[in-house]
Amino acid sequence: MPVGLADLVEELLDRLVATQVTQQRRGGLAGTAQRRDDDDVERLAAECIADALGLHVPPFGERWVDDVETVTHPFGFSVTDEHDLHTDTDGRGPRPITSSPVSDTRGTAGWFPDPTGRCEYRYWNGERWTADVSVHGSRFVDPIGPATYQPGWGPAAPATARRTRGLAVAAFVVGLVSLAVAWIPFIVVVGAAGAITAFVFGVIGLRRAHSNAGYGRGYAITGIVLSVAALAMCVLGVVLTARTIDEFNRYLDPGPYTAAITECSAGAGLVSAKGTITNLDSVPHGYTLTITYSLAGKDIASELKSVPSVPAGGVGQFSSTMIVASSGKVACAVTDVAGPPPFGLPGS
Repeated sequence: MPVGLADLVEELLDRLVATQVTQQRRGGLAGTAQRRDDDDVERLAAECIADALGLHVPPFGERWVDDVETVTHPFGFSVTDEHDLHTDTDGRGPRPITSSPVSDTRGTAGWFPDPTGRCEYRYWNGERWTADVSVHGSRFVDPIGPATYQPGWGPAAPATARRTRGLAVAAFVVGLVSLAVAWIPFIVVVGAAGAITAFVFGVIGLRRAHSNAGYGRGYAITGIVLSVAALAMCVLGVVLTARTIDEFNRYLDPGPYTAAITECSAGAGLVSAKGTITNLDSVPHGYTLTITYSLAGKDIASELKSVPSVPAGGVGQFSSTMIVASSGKVACAVTDVAGPPPFGLPGS
């Protein structure tokens, strides 16, 4: 065997023996420090890579960058906990070179692409770059250290998400308005639509508040409560709408009838009229009559007269007296007949 090759093999065997001795002494790391680097050949391969790149190999069992207790980073690269990577449990072997203690949190600590370009990844401790590097999934220590790196190479600190409560506030406002209008006849449709919208906004706003430290939670809950109250108020709005429609139908459709003026007289500036109205329907009806006074074919005055409920087939009577400034023969006539005033509004 050539002398050079024998020296190389002897050196590798010495390293293998030293590795086995170190592994037996260490007995494996506890907890999250357990590593999957149990193959001695991988140790030799890592040393060869380190020699080629001019890097140092960290102690046995601390070389692999794996996914035990991972910290997720924007680049999708997962590593072990920073404490495990930057400490030596038994004090034997070289410790990774690190920078000065972290004094603030300008960025997320973790592994990022090496800004120097020397290695694949370099560890950022949240304040500055360290000497811990990674190549092909194995950890090494860069002997140059982080002291020579240019300022500003650190990853930008993650932007703080702006807290918003727009939907929660919208749920409160829409719910309040819906509650105010839900009982109004015909407007109940707007109230119902607003109540449903407020409920949806409130639920979404409440979910966002849970993930936003409760910001806007009060508005969201109040909006949901108001929306439920508005939906309940819509029931009253529907009832009043139906009642309103019925009242106006009765006013606009008095049913079959006959109306006649039985007496029309004038004197001393006064004119009076008397008459009857007959209910020809099979149900009772009330009536609102318009009595018009005219002189020489020209209307000079008119008056509304209400006749209470007239039974089916019954006859109701009415009378009217007005002051008329004109002299002459005044004519009296019933010019319009409607049902009773809606909601019992006063006639005359």
